[in-house]
Amino acid sequence: MSAPLYYLTGDFEPYRSLFLQQSYHIYHYKPGDIIFESHTEWSCMMYINSGTAKLSIVQSDREKLLAFYGEGYII
Repeated sequence: MSAPLYYLTGDFEPYRSLFLQQSYHIYHYKPGDIIFESHTEWSCMMYINSGTAKLSIVQSDREKLLAFYGEGYII
């Protein structure tokens, strides 16, 4: 899996209207919710309207942060 680590907030804003024209679902998560379980194959793309998300792994019983996403990012 490759994570976009160098995109800055707002980079995808010009495409927001294009994303909203596509078929989509809106999901709401609470802090601490796990979006994808470990070893899950991602078959979708997510655009964050509000809030933040982090991509992390648990290795040797320690969580390691790989990427952090905020409003306007794509996962």
